[in-house]
Amino acid sequence: MDKNADIATEIEVDESILDYLAFTAIKALLDDTQGQRHASRHELKAAPSLNMLDSFLTIFNYKHPQHTLSPNIRFRIRLLKFTSLFTQRLRASETSPPAPSLQSLCRRNRKRAQTFLSHQNPLSNLDLSLFEKSPPFPDHILLTNRTRLLSPAFPSNPPPPPSISLLETLPLFMALSAAQTILSSSPVTELWMRLAARYMMQAILEQYLVYGARGIEAIQEACAYGFDVEDSSQEEDAEAREDDLQVANMFWSGEGTEEVGGWAEIRGKHLSALVLPEGTSLLEHLQRLESEQLGMVEFERYVAEFLGGLMHAQPKPLLVQLEEGRVHGLGKRETQRLKERVGWI
Repeated sequence: MDKNADIATEIEVDESILDYLAFTAIKALLDDTQGQRHASRHELKAAPSLNMLDSFLTIFNYKHPQHTLSPNIRFRIRLLKFTSLFTQRLRASETSPPAPSLQSLCRRNRKRAQTFLSHQNPLSNLDLSLFEKSPPFPDHILLTNRTRLLSPAFPSNPPPPPSISLLETLPLFMALSAAQTILSSSPVTELWMRLAARYMMQAILEQYLVYGARGIEAIQEACAYGFDVEDSSQEEDAEAREDDLQVANMFWSGEGTEEVGGWAEIRGKHLSALVLPEGTSLLEHLQRLESEQLGMVEFERYVAEFLGGLMHAQPKPLLVQLEEGRVHGLGKRETQRLKERVGWI
């Protein structure tokens, strides 16, 4: 009995440390985002926090291979993974995922999107023929676009394409959002739907203006999100399949086979803006659409604020509360005694 109690205590302590390290790493990444956007050299101050967490997570999994983390900590780690991917996407860093992992993610999402679109196609009434007829924009146009769109993040050098595209991060944004709705037991809001539609549009514009995409595959991949009565997931991996199902259910109204109200209209309004007015070139049209959006660097800040909101929506880890000298539900004296008991002071 005493041995079991010791093991339970050890797991509880290790979970507290893991939760603390994940929280501080997220905060460091978001602080980097605020402080490094206008820097000529990109020095990732969050790197030590990320390395420390990675090392401790390896130890934790070795010590407790069968343990299932609490929902709050699982969400915190998911939030950290997305925050790390998104905030560092403009430049490759030591914590960037390897290219094969991103390529695998893209293949999986492309396959899921094709299945989704075979069940329902939000593009069916849109004339996007010019996207299929037009060749990719030449390199000098892409460089001009990158310079205009990304120069705030690269003030002293011609900007390269982002090392990770918005289209590659979009499935993870959706999965993170779905996990949040489950954790909070609350449906998606109209504000979130507008953010998600804007994310889609930014991802589409980046594909054509920055990477030189052609055809409509990028548009199809970006827009294929909503409630699907049929199962769109083609995943064999159980965790990835669960993510797909959670994302689909996030768009369910909760009644019958109805999609959540407002999503089809918001998504449709954004996608219809892609239809070219008569007499306008594709380049002119996409550049005008981009100018009406937030702008890529501004959009990065907007999403970073959303991520900060998710971070603060959760209770702070106990060790963070102790560090700040104020534990929820405890007075100053009780907090002081708790700090003494755990050896904080």
